Amino acid sequence: MQDTGDPARIAILRITMESNPEASAQMMDGLITIGPVKGINGTDFLRRMLKYNLHVARDEGAAYSARGTRDGFVITAQGPGVLGYLVDRDGLEASRSDLEDFARRLIAPGQDILIEGWHMTGDDEKLLCRTVICHGGDMVTVTPIRKLIGAGALRRSAAEPPRAGRFEFEP
Repeated sequence: MQDTGDPARIAILRITMESNPEASAQMMDGLITIGPVKGINGTDFLRRMLKYNLHVARDEGAAYSARGTRDGFVITAQGPGVLGYLVDRDGLEASRSDLEDFARRLIAPGQDILIEGWHMTGDDEKLLCRTVICHGGDMVTVTPIRKLIGAGALRRSAAEPPRAGRFEFEP
């Protein structure tokens, strides 16, 4: 595949040239899976991500996989710097409005996009992430669910209550 300068084509080129995610499991710092998304091909999906400045955060050594399945298009990334949610151009978690705009014309009414994964936040805690984007006809809704688990979460839960709708602490 030749680099033509088209950002979506460059992203696809990068994905197809990267190693298989299973090969780097020993260095996994985080994981994200997006999909399956029905009725769209990978090029259109990646173009739409770029248009709305949605990215999978990553460091050198993270691995991507993108594939069409019977159930729809799926992207998986794992390794250093990968978070369990999409980020904006500044590396911060993408806003609900950005995710709503991204999904509005991407998925048909009645469909949804599932984004889930995790990342390590410290030596002894992991942030589990799940975001469901639903197209309800007139409205697109984004529901993020975050759960912090591990010894660090237990210490912090005794000192400060979880923020409403954002984190749940599990013993």
